[in-house]
Amino acid sequence: MAGIRPHRWVLHPMLLAAYPVLFLFTQNAADQVTFDALWLPLGAALAGAGLVLAITAVAYRNVHRGGIAASVLVAAFFSFGHAWNLMGGFIGDQTILLWIWLVAAVIGLLLAWHAGVRARSATGYLNLVAAIPLVLTLIGLGEFAIKRTAAGTVIDSVGGLLGDKEHARPDIYYLVFDRYAGSPTLDRHFGFDNERFLGELEARGFHVARDSVANYVKTGLSLTSTLNMQYLDGKELNAEAADPGDQGVINRRFQGHLAVPTALKELGYRFVLVPGWWSPTGSNVDADLTLRYEGVSEFSVGLLDTTLLRAFVGRAEEADPFSMQELRNFTLHQLERMAEVPALPGPKFVFAHVLLPHPPNLFNRDGGPFGAAGTRLSEDEKYVRQVEFANSQILRIVDEIQSRPTSEAPVIILQSDEGPFPERYAAEGATFQWEQATPDELEIKFRILNAVQLPGADADAVGLADSGTPVNMFRVVFNVLFGADLALLPDRVYAHADVRHFYDFIDVTDRIPGWSASR
Repeated sequence: MAGIRPHRWVLHPMLLAAYPVLFLFTQNAADQVTFDALWLPLGAALAGAGLVLAITAVAYRNVHRGGIAASVLVAAFFSFGHAWNLMGGFIGDQTILLWIWLVAAVIGLLLAWHAGVRARSATGYLNLVAAIPLVLTLIGLGEFAIKRTAAGTVIDSVGGLLGDKEHARPDIYYLVFDRYAGSPTLDRHFGFDNERFLGELEARGFHVARDSVANYVKTGLSLTSTLNMQYLDGKELNAEAADPGDQGVINRRFQGHLAVPTALKELGYRFVLVPGWWSPTGSNVDADLTLRYEGVSEFSVGLLDTTLLRAFVGRAEEADPFSMQELRNFTLHQLERMAEVPALPGPKFVFAHVLLPHPPNLFNRDGGPFGAAGTRLSEDEKYVRQVEFANSQILRIVDEIQSRPTSEAPVIILQSDEGPFPERYAAEGATFQWEQATPDELEIKFRILNAVQLPGADADAVGLADSGTPVNMFRVVFNVLFGADLALLPDRVYAHADVRHFYDFIDVTDRIPGWSASR
């Protein structure tokens, strides 16, 4: 054993490869509510670094010199995107930075070649230098694991309120189209009349709440509230948060046990999840069947965008194969799986969260890319065309659901979780103060698509008001389907101070122009 010297093992290339993957994961822990997205890129990074080390060890005829060369290449590969983000505004051209990176890498490789016997003694120090930031990152990852373990136990089952299993159990679809603006917003702020589409829904048996608004300003808040059928407790969320802007709290709650699927599973339903691109809607602890996309994950796309590969893909969004094209493929996969789900045996509760017409604007009205013609269109015009594409897909999916022979007509809920952000928000971002938002900005953000097919129900009698909000949707559905006696909550609308004070909710119910609560 005396000949084995672990401090001389060449570990630093693998440590340097693991660090950017783990660091990016911990930096985005609010959105990475499970470890699922981590393993493939981490494994690929380690395997890639090992392969590079094997090649350089042979090329340099010495594993220690080869290890230094491998670390130079690994560091150059994983740092390029970060350097561009930092210096791109000053340099202006990725080609210039690419040449700088190439020259620096060549210098590093030459130094490795001439290191001689010093390379062996330097190995232990390089291992230590590479290990320190990795260990610090692993501490952060441990905190994430603890928070994840503690999540998912915050609601009580409402199954006892739904009666027994003697009731009919029709399939229930909850299909959420992110940032789909309400009809008044589309008309007044985007110059688009959506009435033809809404009329098509009504012809298919839907009640369309044309005057509906969202309860909350962001996806995690809205969906958690809707699927728990109750408003959120800002004080409780703040107490759980690591800091006032810790969005991971609500995202982890959404990954946990939610009242609606929990109650339906107690009645014998199967929870079918069509995962969303946004990681928190990509899995749930109670999902019985998850129809995953087998391509690159959102996290992997973000990681690739920080590497040297960024220099070879172009930065026009429609031309970026790592992010925009993969998002296109993911969305098209979702739409196809949603059309296939009706063939699955029931009873089933189906949830899908789709980034349509949510930016980036990738779909023309026919579903194809904008191409060169997109440069002549404003972002608002592209958004409207994505709405038109979403409309065609919604009708296709609805027709597929309704065409399937079932003993009980299905329940289909079509909603948005939030409207598009107003223009000033894009400029101000984290500093945007919702308390100072104008009435028009509030209308743009909060008016949403909200339609439900609830067979045999009289909309007025059961509480489906045109100005209703999502928090009551499943209360109405459960009352109608299962004879529950769930009281309908007052319709309230909440923004927050800003994204740095995520759970400091501000009641803006009375500030949305032309809207008044139905309850």
